[in-house]
Amino acid sequence: MAWKDRSPFQASAGAAPPRLAGREQIIEANDQALDDLASGHLGHPMLITGVRGLGKTAILGELSMRAKETGWHSIEIEASRAAYLDQKILDGLNETIDAIKPVAAALRRFQSQIKATATFTVDAPGVSFSLQAEERQTARAGVDFTRVLAAVAELARSKHTGVALLIDELHEAPLEHLESLVTAAHGLSKSAPSPPFHVIVAGLPSLPKRIVSRRTYAERLFRVHQLRSLTVSQVDEALNGPARAHGREFTPEAIEAIDAETRGYPFFVQEWGDRLWRDTDLAKFTVSEVDHVRSRVYEELDNSFFLLRTSSLTDAEQRFVRAMAPLGSDASIGDIARVLGRPTRGVSPVRQNLLDKGIIYAVAHGRLAFTIPGYGEHLQRMESSQSHGLRL
Repeated sequence: MAWKDRSPFQASAGAAPPRLAGREQIIEANDQALDDLASGHLGHPMLITGVRGLGKTAILGELSMRAKETGWHSIEIEASRAAYLDQKILDGLNETIDAIKPVAAALRRFQSQIKATATFTVDAPGVSFSLQAEERQTARAGVDFTRVLAAVAELARSKHTGVALLIDELHEAPLEHLESLVTAAHGLSKSAPSPPFHVIVAGLPSLPKRIVSRRTYAERLFRVHQLRSLTVSQVDEALNGPARAHGREFTPEAIEAIDAETRGYPFFVQEWGDRLWRDTDLAKFTVSEVDHVRSRVYEELDNSFFLLRTSSLTDAEQRFVRAMAPLGSDASIGDIARVLGRPTRGVSPVRQNLLDKGIIYAVAHGRLAFTIPGYGEHLQRMESSQSHGLRL
């Protein structure tokens, strides 16, 4: 008989877990930045980075909600290679201006400020504006973008509110698309008093290097928060917090066993919690229950979480990741090439494709790691079983 309550655990991409364990420092930093900006003091933009499944999207959702709870307006964007980042931001700004409902005098000042820029066009008689495509990559575009964000912030200030811009998957944006955003964030940080406009971005571990490659001052501009796996006490909080609220509990030994299986990886913690909840009709989860569901958990992860990522790879890319899998979490490109029986230069195009797809990232010069924890073990399980038709 299944437990009477629905599972409180969220084992799906981007879904916020019931207890956001281990992320208190980021939440506190965000709250402090909002307070500082609201009073005209400097509030640094935030950059959240980490491998897939550590909860970047979930924490962005939490920060967006907290901004709204303080009375701010929130713009949430997901970057991609297919769409211009600046145009997505402008679309969000247009919606925010409509929501602010500025008074006539403030609106006239805003329109006057935007008309003074060379790269933006105001769609009169309304308040929406757009970027002139031919000016997108000019140096002036970044400067004018700063003026646009500052002008929108002043509209917000006139109504005693502010604007939070949250951008997920920023590593997906082409390098040239980052230019205006970083320039504008830098320009806002130099304004006095600081406008009530808070920028928060998130992406894979490659993101800081990509941003700095366009603007070297970015390393001093952003406050970087690197997401890491949960500690065993945080795993306990993530599992027992929701469980106890429903009258169930994980024993300390079960928590330690799940921590060992997941290595504190938040997505996997949610997967184990969900599977145990649905498959075990007991009020207390012990090591025996953990052992009982182990094969089902890995079968679920192999057939969905991992396999969906592998299915997007070409044959050459699959051979590369299979060669990389047994080399550990920090593999040398030279060792990978030797396993493949190719010169290092011969595998560079495939390596770059996998970097672009976000399957691997550069830990250091010439050294690579998977962006998905446990992916190497998954590939080795697949090779061992020769299942699912993977031709690696």
